[in-house]
Amino acid sequence: MRSPAKGVNVIEIDDYESINIKEVLERGIHRRRPASGNGEELRDVAIWLLVLSLAKKSRTGIVFISGDKTFLNEQELNLHPSLSADIASCGSKISFYKGLREFIIANALNQEPVDSRAFRSLIPIERIEELARRRMKAISTSVGDILTVDFRELEPETAIKYKVGENTYYIEARLGGVARVCAQEQFTNPISANFWLTTPTIDPSPVGFGQNQGMITVRDMSLEPGQFSSYTPIGLDQPNTVKLNALIPPKPRNYLCSFKLGVSSRMVGGVAKSIELDSFQFKSFLPDEK
Repeated sequence: MRSPAKGVNVIEIDDYESINIKEVLERGIHRRRPASGNGEELRDVAIWLLVLSLAKKSRTGIVFISGDKTFLNEQELNLHPSLSADIASCGSKISFYKGLREFIIANALNQEPVDSRAFRSLIPIERIEELARRRMKAISTSVGDILTVDFRELEPETAIKYKVGENTYYIEARLGGVARVCAQEQFTNPISANFWLTTPTIDPSPVGFGQNQGMITVRDMSLEPGQFSSYTPIGLDQPNTVKLNALIPPKPRNYLCSFKLGVSSRMVGGVAKSIELDSFQFKSFLPDEK
């Protein structure tokens, strides 16, 4: 916000002398918006009173953008009715938007659809793939944590270009795709196994066991040398034989997944200055053992 597009001046306002602290407290006490139902969010109250104060001093009115729920109506689509009443009572013009996207679209100079070929010439698909790969690895899915991603398809379904300045554009698009992913479940599968207790101390061999305060220490082949996993005995079948409820790490599996995503980009001239992944949703997972 401190370094916007060329020709846009930024003024930081840190003067709160126009705010009546008594009104801040009264809104909190009486649960008046933007104070919450618990009488909290007094910082939002201070911001709103500052907005009203600035609007009174402005000849052309101001724009207020916030996605904070304390400012929104029950449907979370527009300004809360009580705050709209505040604007009417102060006699100033305040235009409210819940996000920058809504502000840009509502005030664009013009807009036009972009076909798949033109979209690819404006925004490198490789950059979208990298953003999608990061998001996929960060999501906890029904098939486990995603380890690797190999994109098979990624096609724009809809895209719109909004002109917001002399040579500045905002592009919003929805894409669908298919990828081959390798995933590993987070949980482990319990199985019962019989182990022969050979020594009361830890044996570093692959089939080594030991006793420590009633626990059985078993060497886990997936761990580094010298590391051990402890399991509680669940029964004795015969002398010197211990039956354990062992936890075996699941093997990674491959899947073909389909997904939908939304992206937006700010462009100056023909160059994408920023690309954002706005939404992502997995649609399906099918085992792929090839």
